[in-house]
Amino acid sequence: MAKEGDEKGSKPQPVEGAGEANKKGKKKGSARGIETMFRNVYRMHVELSNMADNKAGLLTTLNTLLLGLSGPFLGLYSDEILLMIPLCVIIFSSALSLILSVMVARPRITKESVTLEELAETKGNLLFFGNFTRLEPDDFVKGMDRIIENPEKAYPMMTRDIHSLGLVLQRKFGLLRHAYTVVMIGIPTGAILYVILKSYLLSSAN
Repeated sequence: MAKEGDEKGSKPQPVEGAGEANKKGKKKGSARGIETMFRNVYRMHVELSNMADNKAGLLTTLNTLLLGLSGPFLGLYSDEILLMIPLCVIIFSSALSLILSVMVARPRITKESVTLEELAETKGNLLFFGNFTRLEPDDFVKGMDRIIENPEKAYPMMTRDIHSLGLVLQRKFGLLRHAYTVVMIGIPTGAILYVILKSYLLSSAN
């Protein structure tokens, strides 16, 4: 009996507060992981947005040059109606691609107005200028104070902001894809038509 009592007495007892310390440690680690996730996602979205803008700028420059060079050829072949067709195809495709590429880089600002109460319920994004610039300065300060006092409120806002950035990127890359497709089809088509029609006119003259 005494031996059993000694064994029971020697059994290690859980240290008071150890579980809470472990929970706190896990909570800090998970919070750090969440912050890292948000940071990486934001950086990726910004890099993709810059990539889309750069590609749109390159396409804008190319289409501007094509339109500028097409003008003299219109006057040169004004007497040849058939040769005007491929030139018009190239001009139309370049102009349409130019419009699409400009729409990619064109800033788009939301006109949605929100109140401080809606922001408190995470129905808006206090961290996005399109929302907080529609608030009064005092309301904006109050909203930021709430986030500072309870940082976890920032997570839903950041999540909503990431979703908005994703929608913007989807629109940008969709327009960019259409712009490149128009150029990829229009310019070769115009060049092929020019060769075919030029050969036809030469053969007819002979």
